[in-house]
Amino acid sequence: MARRNNRQTTQEKIEAARQKRVTIFCTKAETLGTKAKAKLGDRDMGTWRKFNQAMSARKDGLALLRLQAVLNNLADGLTANTLEYPLTAIAKVNQVEELVSIAARLDLAPEAIKRRDLQGKAPWTSSEITTDCDRPDSTIGELYTTLGLASSVEMVTLIRQLHDIIENSGCIDWNAEELLRLRGEVGLQKIPGFVPTPPDLADELLDWLCLDASDRFLDPAAGDGAILERVRLQYPALKRIQCGEINSDLNQILRLAGFEPEYRDYFDWHPSNDERPNKIGANPPFEGMEDIDFVYNMWDDLAPGGRLSTFM
Repeated sequence: MARRNNRQTTQEKIEAARQKRVTIFCTKAETLGTKAKAKLGDRDMGTWRKFNQAMSARKDGLALLRLQAVLNNLADGLTANTLEYPLTAIAKVNQVEELVSIAARLDLAPEAIKRRDLQGKAPWTSSEITTDCDRPDSTIGELYTTLGLASSVEMVTLIRQLHDIIENSGCIDWNAEELLRLRGEVGLQKIPGFVPTPPDLADELLDWLCLDASDRFLDPAAGDGAILERVRLQYPALKRIQCGEINSDLNQILRLAGFEPEYRDYFDWHPSNDERPNKIGANPPFEGMEDIDFVYNMWDDLAPGGRLSTFM
């Protein structure tokens, strides 16, 4: 009878320790969420100095989001008693922090390193993790010893599990982050002929077109997509949208925003009769009076009976 009571007491201790971990992980995750929100809030990016400060703050905020996502996942797994080994070996927040910094860079391609603003931080590979497990003075070696894992294979498995948690959590939209960065940079560059279109002026331009779902709409020099965004917002049923942009950064912005530029140089685009737009809205480039050439070209491309609205 005494042995059964002792066994129950041991189980109660295990359960209490598990609940304590859940509380610690949840509390830390909540704190991180508050800090991340402050880091990721809207900031003035009107100068290069302010832009760099804003991007640095976002980088810190995204790191907090990664850590928050992992802590929440661990807490949920512990609560439901579904957490798999070796994730169950993680007992402390500082262990999570160090492991996540490694897992976030596991097997990343060079493009991803650049895109995620991890300059100076090379990706980790499984073989490098395995090697570092035998180096007690390294971060991975210390973690390997502290976690009490049986082999380097378990360490690799643990870091890969954390990597998958981060990637599958959806906590960071990397396309949206790159779009924000590019728009900030473009706003500070002096791109020849490019004049951003304010939303109110874009709306006025579109009012003249009387768009409906059956139209084929063209923005021949779409810039950063300001007019296209208003079309998508106000006329969601309109699916036939054509656009192009000669500047590479602006072209990439359009792609990240979900548009599909059909060309780089508008004057090299020659649509068939079936492809000719019946509605054209544009804020053409004004460098060297290029807007005049654009108007003539737009008029030639316009389908019979169509409408053209542009700034001059």
